Amino acid sequence: MYVVAHPDDDLLFTSPDVLHDVESGRCVRTVFMTAGERDHDLDYLNQRELGIRAAYSKMAGVANSWTTADAGVGAHPMPLLTLVGRPSVSVVFMRLPEGFWGAGGTTRDETLKNLWLGTATVMHAEDGSSAYSSSDLSSTLTALMSAFQPDRIGTQDYLGSFG
Repeated sequence: MYVVAHPDDDLLFTSPDVLHDVESGRCVRTVFMTAGERDHDLDYLNQRELGIRAAYSKMAGVANSWTTADAGVGAHPMPLLTLVGRPSVSVVFMRLPEGFWGAGGTTRDETLKNLWLGTATVMHAEDGSSAYSSSDLSSTLTALMSAFQPDRIGTQDYLGSFG
């Protein structure tokens, strides 16, 4: 199981592990926490999700065909997409706001960083499906881990300092 911040972080920051796992036929479940969007751009959100689906089907060597179910935990619905030609490969999109820095910066307080540091009390999914407090987010990820029963969890470096 991989847990990453936004779509493409698995391909950029957990490679080549995710590639080798998919190519070898291992069971791979990837949770994307943020939408990877820019300020409520749902079209961009959808395009990034389509890109991830295409990448995983290419890595698996099967058609880009997926079934959709709800991976939701409690009051937190989220899409769980499973690759038809390789049901051991699935992705979950939590669709939380990414926030962004650089030119213009972010105008919203709802970022993973702020939730982690306690300067934001809640994050709302970009598609309006859910809201998470810090404890909601932790318990949701824990519930997904319990449901998927991974033998290994891959993620990005969360121990370094921000910035």
